[in-house]
Amino acid sequence: MALLTIPISPLQLAYGEIQREMQIIGINIVDSSQQLFLTQKIVYSYNGEDVSVDFKPTTQPIEINNSKNVYQRDLEPLEILTNPDYIDAETTPDVEQYLTAPAYDYVVGVLCENPQYFWQILRECVLELS
Repeated sequence: MALLTIPISPLQLAYGEIQREMQIIGINIVDSSQQLFLTQKIVYSYNGEDVSVDFKPTTQPIEINNSKNVYQRDLEPLEILTNPDYIDAETTPDVEQYLTAPAYDYVVGVLCENPQYFWQILRECVLELS
């Protein structure tokens, strides 16, 4: 069973379109080094039938740490938060249009403070970093 399933772009092959989804099948949080590791696999289907055995399995872990930033989101509609200091590119050229945060701190912060939103925020973070 997958902890989280994320649809990803399909493959276009000569005989048709192959649907793909990323399944998060494991999670490991190492707070001492501020890293979150996700074990994932890609599942392939054609006409509703699992054809994953026809493809090379990919289970490379996804690492979420503070070396990259992700967008901060309003937790209810999951919309990206606009930076209140941003006016426009010409007036405030050194200010980002949207609020960002270090990825690990943001995801783990949501887990600790708003756990009911953890899986949605993790999904958005994985899509951003992939």
